[in-house]
Amino acid sequence: MGLAEVYEPSVPPARAALTVYRGLWLQAAAALSPDERLMLETYADEAEDGVWRLDGDKALSAIENGHDPEAFRQFLAARDDQPLPESVDGFLRDAERGARAPQNAGHGVARRMRGLDDLRPLATDARTSRLCQRAGERQLVVRTASEKAFRKAARALGYGMPPG
Repeated sequence: MGLAEVYEPSVPPARAALTVYRGLWLQAAAALSPDERLMLETYADEAEDGVWRLDGDKALSAIENGHDPEAFRQFLAARDDQPLPESVDGFLRDAERGARAPQNAGHGVARRMRGLDDLRPLATDARTSRLCQRAGERQLVVRTASEKAFRKAARALGYGMPPG
C-alpha cells in the first residue's frame, strides 16, 4: 500500500508566479489555484486582490498546528525566480522558534494552601520539593504523574491532600 514511516507533506506544484518582497509582502502574477491560495492563507493575509502580507499570528498558529515552515519556504522559492529575501527567511525562522519554544511538560494539579506557613514546608522539604513547583504565594503545582508520590510525601509531613 506504500505506507511510509514518517509523513512528508508535498508542496503543491507551482502554477502562479509570486514575487516575494523584503517587507513581508507577496504578489501573485496570476490567479492562484485553490491549493496555492490555501497555502498563502495559512501564513498570510490578503491585503488586496493578488497581494498578500505575511502575518506573525497566522505563522505561529500554522506551525503550532503542525505545518512545516520549510514546506512554505519551498512553496515560495518554487514561485519566485529570486532567492527568498533575508527578512522573509528571518520571519519564518523567528516564527518557527517562537512556536516551538514552549514545550508541553505534562498536566498538573494546582493546590491552594491556607497560607505561607503551610506552603513553605511542602515547597522546601527534600521529599516534596522535587515533586512540585511553587506558583504564587499560596499555590503549588504538582504534575499529575507525580501526584501519588507527592501525596505520600505530604502525609509524612502531616498534610492531607484531597483528591484532585
